[in-house]
Amino acid sequence: MSDEGTAAKETRWGTPRRVDGSSQVWYRRRAVLVAAAVVAILAVTIITDLPAPDNRASDISAAKSVLAEVDTDLAPCENATSEAFELWGFRTAGTITGYERANASQWVNQDIDACSLANAQIFDLTSNIDVSGTPSGKQLNNMLNWVTQWSTSDALDAMNAIAQLMADPTDAKELAALQAQWSLMVVHRLDADRCVQAASALLATSLPGPGLPEVPRPAMTLSQN
Repeated sequence: MSDEGTAAKETRWGTPRRVDGSSQVWYRRRAVLVAAAVVAILAVTIITDLPAPDNRASDISAAKSVLAEVDTDLAPCENATSEAFELWGFRTAGTITGYERANASQWVNQDIDACSLANAQIFDLTSNIDVSGTPSGKQLNNMLNWVTQWSTSDALDAMNAIAQLMADPTDAKELAALQAQWSLMVVHRLDADRCVQAASALLATSLPGPGLPEVPRPAMTLSQN
């Protein structure tokens, strides 16, 4: 049988031709078919990844619900943290009253309880808030991790240091611990805020932040006034 037989032959430029010399029609070439298949797959992927309008509305509603729960559960700890730092501020400024000094230990211990897992709302914060697995939901889950760190570790340990310092304001170890925990409170508050901002961007809306308080840097020494 001759080389031309029934098989297709190659031109100088590699374009397949039929035995009669005519070029293969463009839509039957292998490269074109493969490229078309890839484009079709990509198109389906992009379309399915785009959020539908009703899904976006649902995701926004779910996000606001999560943030409302976080706000409710964090409120006692936030108030307690602000009170404990305020008492320490009065102590270092020399403006603490006799009544406040007499009750400071009891009050700070109550503040500590408000940020511990013994508090029902903190327990709810760490155990009973359901966050969706959507991209925005993942950002809110990260936010939940940061506010949990802020409340049950950073603020809690800071108040434990304050409790010791109310009895001995010159305790160098506790002063250093207070400064270290305050720094973590600042960092983790900003981390939580950034997660909410990221979720807002994904949903093209403005979500409320978790509301962690901006606590002033605690003083290291007693006022001489």
